[in-house]
Amino acid sequence: PCVAADLATGGLEATYAPSEVLVLRYHQHIPGPDALANEVTLARFESYSGQATPMLFLNGAQHPNPGGYFEQSAGLYKQLRELVAPVLEEKSEFSLELSAEATAGKVTVKAQAISDKPVSESVRLVIVLVEDKIEFLAGNGIRSHEMIVRAMPGGVEGVGSADGKLEFTKEVNLDKLRASLSNARQKFDKQFPKDTRFLYILR
Repeated sequence: PCVAADLATGGLEATYAPSEVLVLRYHQHIPGPDALANEVTLARFESYSGQATPMLFLNGAQHPNPGGYFEQSAGLYKQLRELVAPVLEEKSEFSLELSAEATAGKVTVKAQAISDKPVSESVRLVIVLVEDKIEFLAGNGIRSHEMIVRAMPGGVEGVGSADGKLEFTKEVNLDKLRASLSNARQKFDKQFPKDTRFLYILR
């Protein structure tokens, strides 16, 4: 039931430039084990009170029915195009200055909201580090996975404004991130025996 969502959102990525639309994927151990899930993706799912997959959100608004098999992917893609089009025409109250610089095994992430007026306390800035492409045969038959969430330096709930300003700077140690992902994979290996995972992939 996740195939349609995978293919439809992949279609969005092919249609729009990254400056227009970004698709982030938070893998879960639902309906079976998923080697691309990690503690951050599980925590993000919980923050949305997730109960089942797939779940799909556009700018924080949940799409009512993103599930479906291969045959439903074209219809879901069309629905998403219709939802995305008006969002791209909206004007934001502020712009974002973003940078991520990788040096000596570390990534320094900086973000700042630029606005003529104080940034509302209700605004949250969510910083996400992703792996742009991973080759992996998943249980639904999808072999190539893009924009896989690996870390959220500002936390799952994001960063709020202070005194009307919204700024964020953090250094991410890539060795520690790799170790964290390795630990998540080890937990995965212990939780799901190899024969179970093999049967799930073939299902």
